[in-house]
Order: sequence, then C-alpha cells, then structure tokens
Amino acid sequence: MVEWVFRDFDCPNNPNGSLTFRDVSAAMIAASGMLTLHALLRRHPKYSSPSPYLSHALKIIRATVKYCSTPEARFTAGTPPAVNLGEGRWDTILNQATINYNENAPWKKADCGLVYADYYFLETGNKLLEMERRGWISSTDLS
Repeated sequence: MVEWVFRDFDCPNNPNGSLTFRDVSAAMIAASGMLTLHALLRRHPKYSSPSPYLSHALKIIRATVKYCSTPEARFTAGTPPAVNLGEGRWDTILNQATINYNENAPWKKADCGLVYADYYFLETGNKLLEMERRGWISSTDLS
C-alpha cells in the first residue's frame, strides 16, 4: 500500500515531471477510516488475526508527520505579544492539502493547509490513544 493519497487517482503529472499534488486531508480521512475498521475487528469476539488496517493507517500517519507537518509556531513575548508562524506562515498543523485543482476550476488551490486535514489528524491521534487504553494496540505498534 502506498503511503500517500493524491488529489486525484487519474490526474496527470506536474509539468516538471514530478508526481502530482498530495491531498493530506484525504490521507487523514483514509487513515481514520482504517483505524475505525481495525477497532471494529478488535471488538468482534471471533476475530483474533492481526488487522491489516492498523499497519496501513500507521504507514499513512507516519508519512504525513514526516512530510506534511508545518514548522513549529513560536510565541514571541513583547508589546504586543505575537505568534511567529514560521517559514511559509502556515496556520494549520499540516500542509499539502488540495482544495480545488481540477482543470475547469476558476481558481486552483493546492499544497496548502486545510482545517479538515488537521481535524482528522487529531482524530486519528485520539483513536490511537483510545485503542492503546483498551489494549487493542501497544506502544510498540506506534514506534
């Protein structure tokens, strides 16, 4: 399974020949769904095999953290106090989301922050914590 979710399964490469834009919000939604499927299987009394969904979800989450995390924001004391959002001035946790990039779009927006990506990123973290609390995963699964 690939570790990235791209904005369109059929989209062409960029003009410079590189892969097309990633869609981190789609990746986080997919990872969240896979964690839900893993949890459903763990709840079933007759299911004892390792769930394939957990490993795939963790692969997507690790790649997202590695490649799509925005720079850390820094609080600057002063008059007035301020928040330095760092290089790129991201005001989201994750970057590389795609809002609208189809060929007929009146404006195209990709490789940006998007609140949906952040929401599902936080949701996957909460699901992992809950699964660990219930004993459905161990801390070694997460490392």
